Amino acid sequence: MTQKKRELGSDSSDEDTLPLGAKRFKQCKVEPEAAVAVSAAGAAEGGEPAKVENGDSKFLVKEAVSCSSSTTTTTGSCSTNGRADDSAGAAQGSTARGVAVKGSLAAALSNVKTDVKDGEMPKAAAAGTATGISRPSASPSPVGARRRNKYTKTEENFEPISRWWEKDLSQLENNVVQWQYLEHNGMIFAPPYEPHGIGIKYKGQEVSLPPEAEEVANFWCGVLESDYATKMRFVKNFWRAFLSKLPADHLIKQDPKHATVRLVDTEADGGAAAAAGENSAAAAAAARAPAAAAAEACGFEACDFSKIKQHLDTLKEAKKNLSKEEKEALKAQKDAEAAPFAFALVDWLREKVGNCKAEPPGLFRGRGEHPKQGMLKRRIFPEDVILNLGEDAPVPRAPDMPGHCWKDIAHDCRVTWLAFYRDSINDQVKYMYLAAQSGFKGQQDFLKYEKARRLKHYVVKIREDYYKKMRSADPLDRQLGTATYLIDFLALRVGGEKDTDEEADTVGCCSLRVEHTTLNSETEEVTFDFLGKDSIRYFNTVKIDSQAFKNLVGFCRGKKPEEDVFDRINSTSLNNHLKQLMPGLSAKMFRTYNASITLQQELQKLQPTLRKFKEEVETEHQKKMSKVKGKKTVKAEQEAAVAVAAAVATTTSDDDEDVPLGCISAKKEKKVTPVLDVNLSDVNQLVQAVAILCNHQRSVPKQHAASMARLEHQLQAIEEDLRELKAFQQHLKKNKGAAKGFKFHSDFVSLKGEPRKSVVRDGMREEAVTKKIAQVEKKKQSHLVRMRMKDDNKTVALGTSKINYMDPRITVAFCKQYELPIEKVFNKSLRLKFPWAMFAPSNFIF
Repeated sequence: MTQKKRELGSDSSDEDTLPLGAKRFKQCKVEPEAAVAVSAAGAAEGGEPAKVENGDSKFLVKEAVSCSSSTTTTTGSCSTNGRADDSAGAAQGSTARGVAVKGSLAAALSNVKTDVKDGEMPKAAAAGTATGISRPSASPSPVGARRRNKYTKTEENFEPISRWWEKDLSQLENNVVQWQYLEHNGMIFAPPYEPHGIGIKYKGQEVSLPPEAEEVANFWCGVLESDYATKMRFVKNFWRAFLSKLPADHLIKQDPKHATVRLVDTEADGGAAAAAGENSAAAAAAARAPAAAAAEACGFEACDFSKIKQHLDTLKEAKKNLSKEEKEALKAQKDAEAAPFAFALVDWLREKVGNCKAEPPGLFRGRGEHPKQGMLKRRIFPEDVILNLGEDAPVPRAPDMPGHCWKDIAHDCRVTWLAFYRDSINDQVKYMYLAAQSGFKGQQDFLKYEKARRLKHYVVKIREDYYKKMRSADPLDRQLGTATYLIDFLALRVGGEKDTDEEADTVGCCSLRVEHTTLNSETEEVTFDFLGKDSIRYFNTVKIDSQAFKNLVGFCRGKKPEEDVFDRINSTSLNNHLKQLMPGLSAKMFRTYNASITLQQELQKLQPTLRKFKEEVETEHQKKMSKVKGKKTVKAEQEAAVAVAAAVATTTSDDDEDVPLGCISAKKEKKVTPVLDVNLSDVNQLVQAVAILCNHQRSVPKQHAASMARLEHQLQAIEEDLRELKAFQQHLKKNKGAAKGFKFHSDFVSLKGEPRKSVVRDGMREEAVTKKIAQVEKKKQSHLVRMRMKDDNKTVALGTSKINYMDPRITVAFCKQYELPIEKVFNKSLRLKFPWAMFAPSNFIF
């Protein structure tokens, strides 16, 4: 590791400290408006389109699209790496009456049928239109008719993309060097604490605090409304940290019993707070705050933090009451401060950084019953951080911290971390990596799933091996075989040894204790009850193989509850055994394999139904298109072409930014392309089954009850619409189609208190009402499914399975095969995380 420190106050110029990537972009930066001007000038002189040098790349600036009519304007188009920027000419083209389109768009329009005979001048051409497409003079111009959202393009729209997935698989697996050049600006540190000067009460007496202790008191007030304030271990660790920040002559430390910690009687103090007329938040805080009125109170119990809590609540409420503009301004300010640290330059390509902020100080919470919860996490400084940079990359300055410098600078191209420091609580290394959508993370995910795919060629051999070992006379082989069977059959984690004084007591397969299993000899069922990763409880009663059950009975015989079931093996020996069966195999690969193969098998069960439905949809679509095509007139085609040309020439919408200029309209194709409209609840139920298999659980979200209440209110609104439509249908039948005299009284109001709007429209006939009822019925069924899924999945973490265990190519291939919208299955974060999976063919098989 090479020492390469740079402190503030150096004599280097701004140009010397400029990052190499910034120098490169600074020399070749071309504004879109300037590029359009250059291109337009070249076109006016009859020359070739101008070429702009940009580093190692040459960007072709396309000719400006000219619009001519009674008022002649010009729109500009700047293309970089095949991507069009029409924002410069969008505003000018909004008043154009005719559009002259060159290049690929003109070629597309040349296919439009016309009634012009040979030798005749088209009417539109005589009026000054270059395309020869006519439009009635009374009709409004399509240019600017649609209201478009303002969209500003940035460097992200023009920079190249790393398509690493197009490389050979063996090249990725054998790639020891991860990068050739790496540059970034380090990380952001927590700002220094600004004291507010509000003290506390100790035995009823006002006590001031030094800034260090005041900050710790703020941390304590931040958890008063959580369950941590009721945990003795958390309170003891906090009180010890708080006392360490007080000087020796402080009033609290003068009390001989200042170290005493005793939780407060929350019922008595809570009742007193409620009687005082305080709100629920303040009442909860007072209930947990120590009572100073008792004469025998001492130590933690004698402290009253209510004034600090009230001050923090006031600040929190003031922040909530900010206007929308003020909140947006604060967000913009934070984004601007974080912008220099948000990206890294990897092999001259910009990649997003995952988390560029060092952990702020606070009270450690941990997961589950962590023995160190409540301890103080100290503030991280640049002296704690080691950066990883390219040897020729400039070393960034420590941000806004005069007198500080980095601990060290590394130049290790074999690793993917950007920086690291050590946690002050557990002495664990905290790394700063690139974001989930980066090339580094994408390659790791891709290789992980490829290894899991390779396991299917060995899984039969592996299962034969562990069934054979379960019947072996060697106790070591029996434990290896039984543990492998449980990991494969139940998708258990392998488990490792832990120091319960330093970490939470979580276990896996190899670290199971006798107290974690209950054996039923009559049914050969085993009940597992233990805390898994992140202190998530695993509780499962399952019938297992008879030989595996006999082995578990033998392993537990004569042992105490706190002794290990598998006392002859550990995670290391088990993984070494698995590597002998398949190169690179580890126990955790079984979870990925079983999750992915289960998803694929369950999706295949849906194929007959979906295939039949798809055929019906396509047949109906073809019938509709044949009718529409027969009714089309030449004039309608011409008007449609004019509208499309104008929309393409003036588009500034984000939705159309990737549409090639040779295409007529992506949105138009969406309207005529048959999309399989099926309920995706079945797909999500399969994801739920995989999540349950892998024990991906979560606590019930705090907003679950409110969300369900909102969905229930929406269901009532749908049912009210249905009642009105059915009543109107009966009215039409009784009055022979006459809508006169129909009245429907409804007391239903929206969540905002607004009266309900009627779904019955003027002039609705009985056929339209019947069709509308069918639509609302379908909407109701979809809403009921949505409510059921939301309630069923309130304790299931579906995202964990999608992110870490299920090969995304399985889902993408399924969606492509049956034209399901991938947005319904993968949210935006997952689509950004798995760009390589979006190129999977529709016939992909795991």
